[in-house]
Amino acid sequence: MLSRWMQAGLLLTLLALLAGGLWLHRVQAEAMRFEVERELTAIARLKAHQISEWRADQLEDAATLSQDPYLLTAISTFLAAPPAEHRSDLRGRFATLARQHDIEDILLVDQAARVQLRLGGLSGHPEQWYQPAVHTALAGRRPVFVDLHRGPLSDIPHSSTVTPLFDDAGRGRQPLGCLVLVNGDSRFLFPLLQVWPTSSRSAETLLVRRDGEEVLFLAGTRHQGDAALRLRLPLDDNGPVSVQAVQGRTGYVHSRDYRGVEVAAVLLPIVDTPWLMVAKIDRDEAFAGWRLHSRLL
Repeated sequence: MLSRWMQAGLLLTLLALLAGGLWLHRVQAEAMRFEVERELTAIARLKAHQISEWRADQLEDAATLSQDPYLLTAISTFLAAPPAEHRSDLRGRFATLARQHDIEDILLVDQAARVQLRLGGLSGHPEQWYQPAVHTALAGRRPVFVDLHRGPLSDIPHSSTVTPLFDDAGRGRQPLGCLVLVNGDSRFLFPLLQVWPTSSRSAETLLVRRDGEEVLFLAGTRHQGDAALRLRLPLDDNGPVSVQAVQGRTGYVHSRDYRGVEVAAVLLPIVDTPWLMVAKIDRDEAFAGWRLHSRLL
C-alpha cells in the first residue's frame, strides 16, 4: 500500500494538474475572446471610417456643385425661360454629373421643393418630403444630408443630399432653388455593409439609428434581407446589441441580436452622423474552435 506521504504527494500532483488545466483553459478562453474582439473591432472601425468618409464626400461634392459657375448659369437660364433646348442641355449636364459622382438621380427644385426638372423623368411627389431639407439648405447656405428613406421617388432605401443654389449675377445672391442628389447607396453603402472580409456563416455588420423610442435598422441584414427601414426594436428591451449601441454603449459586448441569438459584437458610433455600427458574429461560431480544444484537454 502507498504510504501517507505518497498519497499526499499524488493528491498534490493531481491538484496541481487540475489547477494547471483550469489556468490553461482560462488563458486560452481569454486569448480566443481577445482574438474575436480584435477582428470585430478592426472590421467595425474600417467600415465606420469608410461610411463616414463616403458621407463627407457626398456633402463635399454637393458643395462643389453649388459653386460651379457654368452649372449655375445653365440652371438660371433654364428657370428664367425653360424651352425644350434649355431643358435638354440641363438634363445632359445632370447626366454627366450623375456619372461622375455616382448619383442615382438629380432633381432641380424651387424654394418650395417643387420639381422643375428631373434627370430620371418626373415620378412621385417629393415636395413634402424634401421641403424641410430645402429650407434648411437655403437658410444655412450649405448642403444638407437627408437620411436613408423610402419614397416618394423610389421604394428602394436611399439617401439624398440637398445643395442650395444662388444666383450670383449681381442681385445679392438670390436663391434659385436646390439640387436634390439621390445617392447611389445600392452601389457603395449597402454592398459595404453586406461584405464580410473573412469566411463566416453568421457574421455581419448592421447600420442602425434611434427613431423615437425604437431602434431602426437602416439596411438589410444577413438573416433578414428586407429589414431596411422596416425592422425595429423597442428601446425598453436592453438585451439586443443594436439597442445597446443606440443607448450609447461602445466597444466589445456579449449579448443577443435581433434574432434572439447570442452573439459577440463591437459597437461604434459613426462620426458626424446619427448612425451606429454593429459588427457581430454568433458566439457558437466565434468560439467553436476553443470549445473543441477545451473538450480535448
